[in-house]
Amino acid sequence: MESILDIKEKYAVDESIESLETYAYQPISGTKYNNPGQIQIRIENTSALFLPSSSWLQIEGKLVKAEGETAFATGKKITLTNNGPWYLFDNIKYELNGQEIESIYHPGHATTMLGLTKYSSNFNAGPGLNQCWCIDTGTTAAVNDNEGFKRRVDYILEKPAPKGSFRLALPLSLPFGFCDDYNKVVCGFAHTLTLVRSASSKNALFRDATAADGTIVIEKISWMMPIVKPRIEEDYQLVKLIASKDTLSVGFRMHQCTSIALPQAQRYTWQLGVRSVSEKPRYIMVALQTNKLNDEAKNTATFDHCSLTNIYVLLNNERYPAIDFNADFAMHKYENLYKSFCDFIKKFYGIDPLVAGTAVDPSLYKELYPIFICDVSKQSERLRVGVVDITIEMFFSANVPAGTSAFAVMISDRKLKFQSDGQKMNVIY
Repeated sequence: MESILDIKEKYAVDESIESLETYAYQPISGTKYNNPGQIQIRIENTSALFLPSSSWLQIEGKLVKAEGETAFATGKKITLTNNGPWYLFDNIKYELNGQEIESIYHPGHATTMLGLTKYSSNFNAGPGLNQCWCIDTGTTAAVNDNEGFKRRVDYILEKPAPKGSFRLALPLSLPFGFCDDYNKVVCGFAHTLTLVRSASSKNALFRDATAADGTIVIEKISWMMPIVKPRIEEDYQLVKLIASKDTLSVGFRMHQCTSIALPQAQRYTWQLGVRSVSEKPRYIMVALQTNKLNDEAKNTATFDHCSLTNIYVLLNNERYPAIDFNADFAMHKYENLYKSFCDFIKKFYGIDPLVAGTAVDPSLYKELYPIFICDVSKQSERLRVGVVDITIEMFFSANVPAGTSAFAVMISDRKLKFQSDGQKMNVIY
């Protein structure tokens, strides 16, 4: 029956949750935020119901001159790169009861690649700035030619008092597939978030030639974690579940990132290694970058196509995609690479591009954001048992420029079990 005819339908109110509040957790005492090394935040309360999928990292700090750590003058063209805070770390890791759930190297490059495929133009133009997400629209650090750079300069350097002050909210659903996919409460675990601070801030900054070198001084880091307090009936059911020593099946799409320096050649075979049955690859993203690392005058949040003509992935010698891309960026023949980039949001999140399309148009894709995505989600029966050997083949119309690095983000299945011992939960791989 059509719902408009169901005049006897009762009004329903969901009151299963009594409260949902967010609490701040800081790193262990004595942590030095601005030296290379680990910054670790632990949540020891195993009795509370936490919601990691809605948690975020709050970073408070300031952008100052590298020499003397003094403020920049008005009009200086320097700011954080798009997605800049994640470039302050070399690795980020999530653990439950000391057992690793997910670990991501090169989190700046990884989250930039993921964000470019995930965030819409509306997000980029609006709330994205709250996490320093506002993509560049030009190749230079010029406010007249680069709208994204101008907005970040205004937000980070020009408008705060004192200049350069900021506090940003970085959702953990961007780097961690566990937080992106698993939207249930987690109980009976101690949570640990480990951030490995980079040796410098250079990869997180972008400036023009008139500005002095800068640095980021982190003053405070907090893990903002929601705690759910259910109504007494629902709370009793959860307590009963833990006491009964039940085993819960947990699945999510894990993110991993690796990097390699490319030789000056027209073809490169990249062996990514092997994966077990429980970690089947589903999507592989590749981005190239030439001479942009550790240089504030270069933008580490943008990438280069390096005259790539074709790319594919081999899973135990089974090829994805089956046909060549036959790209030619000079002649604007890269529509199939761009289409695979745009299709990702529909395949991965189920969002129609007509509803929330990417902020990257075809011109920006060529000039700033050429990310190559291979969909390996549909696999034959023989790949569903044993281990899978993963190889990326790349072809170029000219030798790859010197100083080029390749970054690969692999999105894979991960299947775990949460098992109760009657009092707390444990992770079973």
